[in-house]
Amino acid sequence: MSFSAQASIPDARDALRAQGFYQFPTLHEADICQTITAFMDGHQADARTHFYYGQTEMRIWEAHERHPALGQFFEECHAFLGRLEGKADPVTLLAIRNRPLLAGDEASALGRWHLDSLRRQLKIFLFLNGATELSGPLELLPGTQRPSFKYGHLATGAFGMPWDFAPGRARRYARLDDMWVERLTAGQHPTTPVVCPPGTAILVDTSAIHRARPCVEGSRYALTAYYR
Repeated sequence: MSFSAQASIPDARDALRAQGFYQFPTLHEADICQTITAFMDGHQADARTHFYYGQTEMRIWEAHERHPALGQFFEECHAFLGRLEGKADPVTLLAIRNRPLLAGDEASALGRWHLDSLRRQLKIFLFLNGATELSGPLELLPGTQRPSFKYGHLATGAFGMPWDFAPGRARRYARLDDMWVERLTAGQHPTTPVVCPPGTAILVDTSAIHRARPCVEGSRYALTAYYR
């Protein structure tokens, strides 16, 4: 069954407004998820393949162009967002594989919390082999997607100073201070890790504070559909 077949548009809108994410009620087909993970393991790196965190993270860009199953998933994402938003403005599909960080690589565990944008921005994630507490689950701070939260903290400089927003400058919100986020999670915005079975899809407003938790055991295979 299609992962979006039983999705409720009103429920998705309410969940995005309240907590910044919506988990689809139907799992994606197991055989398709396994086909995609096998494709990723057999992928030969090219100019659109990037590695991070001591080569433990592989990112395959424009993944929808590389295998029919990936193209079909991307098209299904378009169809759902068309129902939700009235249109879909796609950018790309990313396929990502995480393996455990190398022993002693403490630096790769830091600097992961971020926002994708200060404005509302939607992405659809598919966790092909699921996610455990140790395999690097997506983590979010529900409620931090709300304009009142973002603009309140923008005024304090937490997301950047005025000069950071000049063309060509790095955005401070793209790499948030870990200790600052820890204070938020200890207060009114406890973190929500997406621990889930294989085939779970989730719609996220990535203007919320989020990260991929470092993988320390097992592996995580996921897709991310990007939209403007």
